[in-house]
Amino acid sequence: MASAQPGSVASAVVLAVVTLVTFSLAREKGPVSTVVRFHEGLLAGNRIQVSSALSEPLESPASNELMARASILLRASPNPQITRMSQAGRLSQVEVVYPLPGRGTDSIVFFLKKEASLWEIDPSRTLAPIASP
Repeated sequence: MASAQPGSVASAVVLAVVTLVTFSLAREKGPVSTVVRFHEGLLAGNRIQVSSALSEPLESPASNELMARASILLRASPNPQITRMSQAGRLSQVEVVYPLPGRGTDSIVFFLKKEASLWEIDPSRTLAPIASP
């Protein structure tokens, strides 16, 4: 049985650490982290955190409606799950499923757009499929 050379082991460890750090940093700025930040802000009552995740002002009708809908679902389902994420250039969709005890599930597909280097939830676009019959 051949043993690994110390230099190759060290290189592999460095590469693994760099990869993990890179993915961690990308995750913190990606569409999924924006949706997570939105939910965490709602749960904490932190309007600044919620606002930082939205492309429209908090006072806009669409932002108010999305915050109200997501807050109701979070109260009923404290453990939402991200089940799907797709991205095409500067646009992304993130589906969040809210398990409702004894009542199945509900979900919201969040539509996001990348403005400058930040991902933001587009409340109007997110609500469009919910509002249509």
